[in-house]
Amino acid sequence: MTDQTATTSAPDVDFSGGLPHTRVSTVLDPIVRKLGEWVSWLWVVLVCVIVVNVVLRYVFGEGRVELEEIQWHFYSVGFLFGLSYCFIFDGHVRVDIFHAHFPPRLRAWIEFVGLILFLGPFIGIIVVYAIPFVERAYDIGEISDAPGGLPYRWVIKAVLPVSFAVLGLAAASYFTRVTAYLFRFPEAIRLPGAPELGSAGTAVAFFGLAGLIALESVLIWQGAFTAYVGYVAYLAAAMGAVFLFSRAGARPIPTHHGDQEGWRLSPSAIAMVLLIVYAIFGIGRAAVHAGLFDAVADGIFYALSFGFVEASTALSGVIHVNYNEMLAIFMFALFLLLLFTGYPIAWLIGGIAVVFTAITVTSDTHLLDTVTAHFPDYWEDELNWRNASLVVSGTWDQMRNSVLVALPMFIFMGLMLDRSGIAEKLMDNFVQLFGGIRGGYAVTITLIGVLLAASTGIIGASVVLLTLLGLPVMLKNNYSKELAVGTVAAVGTLGILIPPSIMLVLMADRLAMSVGDLFMGAMFPGLLLGALYIAYILLLSFIRPHTAPAPQDRAPITFKLVVNVFLAVLPPAALILAVLGTIFFGVATPTEASGVGAAGATILAVFNRRLTFRTMVDVARETTKTTAFIFAIVLGAVCFALVLRFLGGDELIERTLLGLDLGALGTIIVILGVVFLLGFVLDWIQIILIVLTLVQPIVVHLAPDLGFESTDMALIWFTVLFAVVLQTSFLTPPVGFALFYVKGVAPPEITVRHIYAGVVPYILLQLVGVALIFMFPEIVTYLPRLAYGTG
Repeated sequence: MTDQTATTSAPDVDFSGGLPHTRVSTVLDPIVRKLGEWVSWLWVVLVCVIVVNVVLRYVFGEGRVELEEIQWHFYSVGFLFGLSYCFIFDGHVRVDIFHAHFPPRLRAWIEFVGLILFLGPFIGIIVVYAIPFVERAYDIGEISDAPGGLPYRWVIKAVLPVSFAVLGLAAASYFTRVTAYLFRFPEAIRLPGAPELGSAGTAVAFFGLAGLIALESVLIWQGAFTAYVGYVAYLAAAMGAVFLFSRAGARPIPTHHGDQEGWRLSPSAIAMVLLIVYAIFGIGRAAVHAGLFDAVADGIFYALSFGFVEASTALSGVIHVNYNEMLAIFMFALFLLLLFTGYPIAWLIGGIAVVFTAITVTSDTHLLDTVTAHFPDYWEDELNWRNASLVVSGTWDQMRNSVLVALPMFIFMGLMLDRSGIAEKLMDNFVQLFGGIRGGYAVTITLIGVLLAASTGIIGASVVLLTLLGLPVMLKNNYSKELAVGTVAAVGTLGILIPPSIMLVLMADRLAMSVGDLFMGAMFPGLLLGALYIAYILLLSFIRPHTAPAPQDRAPITFKLVVNVFLAVLPPAALILAVLGTIFFGVATPTEASGVGAAGATILAVFNRRLTFRTMVDVARETTKTTAFIFAIVLGAVCFALVLRFLGGDELIERTLLGLDLGALGTIIVILGVVFLLGFVLDWIQIILIVLTLVQPIVVHLAPDLGFESTDMALIWFTVLFAVVLQTSFLTPPVGFALFYVKGVAPPEITVRHIYAGVVPYILLQLVGVALIFMFPEIVTYLPRLAYGTG
């Protein structure tokens, strides 16, 4: 379903069940939650709007531009306000390799530092630059570019700063909960089994002084990175002062767990804190007026930047990098390093982009003469704070991207099908048809998985459903645990490859390709992998019968059984034809097909008597969470890619790979190998948003050498190959999300060792599939060539 099941939940006073709540969080969290719940109903309305538009266009021959624009209006409102809704449930993706094993206080400090260094500045830069973005639209009376489109464009643009302001409220609420845990202020509200901590006096002192210092940081906003460091340093100084002097007034707090030291500020301690902070405030003001602050900051940044220059000079003869490119390398390396802290990836990647924007601006301000002397071409790609407004423009581009409207609709369709009862019917009938042969239950799971993949496109829903339905049946019939868990995990991942796939939709958007072309290109590779799985199961059950034995009581196959199987397959098959057929044959756009598919899944739930009000609520809210965590990473990656590109990172990668002199095929193998290795530690969304867009120019450059007459066909082949490798990342430890899904719902007797051992053969089968697609590109290009009449 969503990838957050594989992430670390927000930390209880012991950081295992939830952070302590504060009076601030008990006010803000319900507001954000209720707003997210209201916004979730927009997905239901969006389905209806798309269906109405499809009927008007294809039945009555009347296309309505305003209905098409309303679609992306609803979609953008849904995912933007979903960011804060997902945040309060800690639904955003994080790499949890080490994070879950960190001591509770270390995890709390990671959240604390991340909120200040990364999420806070990221929210700030969006809000600050989005406000004039809205004002300009209002001042000029901006309307839709399309004839007959919607007026008052400033209204939908205003959603951007408002939604990020709401995200800021959610972050502020979470910040109070983190500080309540770390510093015992503000006052924590008693939770079941949790001690009462903190005091109201500390809350007043802390937030009052934090606000004072935030104001001071604004007043000294002289240069980008200088101001950023000033903001962080002053905030840290305030909290440090409060922390140190509050211990003078500490005394034990009696709780039902026994006495525990808590920090309650006495009046004298508060007075000392105020005096110290006012002193810092006054010294800072004097330093600013005297120019001392700028002088010290300049000295620090001259030293740091000279270090960059000297390092770049030393490396230029070895790896041929300049100052900008060295920053790009350091930026990417820092991202990979901090990734393992477990801080949510979306805020980490966006925050790092803001930090390196500030570093680059500082270099622009202080080192122009020195750096240009070392690197005359350094300022060719000059980046300044005005360029930071491009982050808002990039976010706006995601908001009005009509192709991406299909993504939440496919998610809605998959979640609704998960609750429609179709899988249960398929399981009951397929087991009777194939269960009588050795390996028959595993074959049944594979066939159902292929049908679910072609119906839902969401691997989380497929893996969980197949595990719940198929794993107990296989274990009951004495299948080996490794084969059973390996099968449900691997087959469930086909949903990310076999169309309609949300991964392919995102890939098509990033590469400006046709979604239909990628869907056609991925169809045969997905079926090929399914066939490889079945061949492996049958071969293993033949060589080692005890791993997948045939049942003792084999029921005969009757005509009635065949009819029941046909009737069970018919609904999802009809849905597949309705969605994919209209896209393949150009009858409907992916957005229209996704909306019709979502409506069709809802109708199937009605026919199976599974659609209730509670079901609709759950599907709508889960759609919001899933869409939000995907687009949070998208927005952060847009900012990251923007800065990386300005620093020349894409040119550095292209020059490095092409300079290896491995030939076209060798270069592609290296790229796929890097993607495979990244799959062990990164999620597919980050790999797509960062790596895929960077290597696209390389594939275009190598297209003739790869034997493709058309760069479009070369890109389709490479992208599908890339997707198959990414599918493997769902199975590779330690962060293979399919493994977490299986472990989360598997019986207790299934251990991590069983899961890891079970997926190894399927990982090897994936690599066999990659090799076949690599050697025989026609597996991918046959349907697209046929569609274009070139096959």
